Amino acid sequence: MRGVNLPDEQDVSEEDMFCKVPTLLVVSDLDYVTRADMQSQNTSKWVKQLRIETMRNCGHWIQLEQPEELHKLIQGFAQELTKQT
Repeated sequence: MRGVNLPDEQDVSEEDMFCKVPTLLVVSDLDYVTRADMQSQNTSKWVKQLRIETMRNCGHWIQLEQPEELHKLIQGFAQELTKQT
């Protein structure tokens, strides 16, 4: 995202504006505050290694509504990363 703090941004190259680490984005299908399609589109522009998982039958507060399922997703993602190293 450009234009937030112009003096600082002038020293950052275009390539350095991207996140280059593996990233898990968890979205929910019933979130009417931050819609899954908008989150996915906006995040995928800036994150090179993005994995998107959608929680079904879940609203805005994923961690409160489906904590066990969210924990499994995060744990599985972390385990995959440790296997790659």
